Amino acid sequence: MSGIVFDAATFRRLSDRFLSRLDDASGPALRRLAADTIAHTARAWPVDTGRSRAAWSMALQEAVTLDGQRYHEVIVTNPVSYAPLIEYGTASTPAGRYLQQAIRTARRDFLRDFSRTARRAWEGR
Repeated sequence: MSGIVFDAATFRRLSDRFLSRLDDASGPALRRLAADTIAHTARAWPVDTGRSRAAWSMALQEAVTLDGQRYHEVIVTNPVSYAPLIEYGTASTPAGRYLQQAIRTARRDFLRDFSRTARRAWEGR
């Protein structure tokens, strides 16, 4: 009778190594996601004085859920008071949706790039 031999200890060791590599790669990947989001937004953002375009910033923080699960959170902000009016519009001005489009673009690129990272981590590279 032929069959597949499953070594649980080896599998556990390899999967732990994979998860560790993936965890190590997630921080830089999320920072790149935030930076790409800001870059895409700034390129499309309308400019008068350049003040609101230059005010975009990002932060990456680690958070913990109530049940102890750790996760990373990306925060992209623009503290200029009229930035929401540009993004979401007013009664007389249509919404620009520049940030929303940039998030969609950056998320698509992130998923593509991170899947490559995950594959390399699984292969041990």
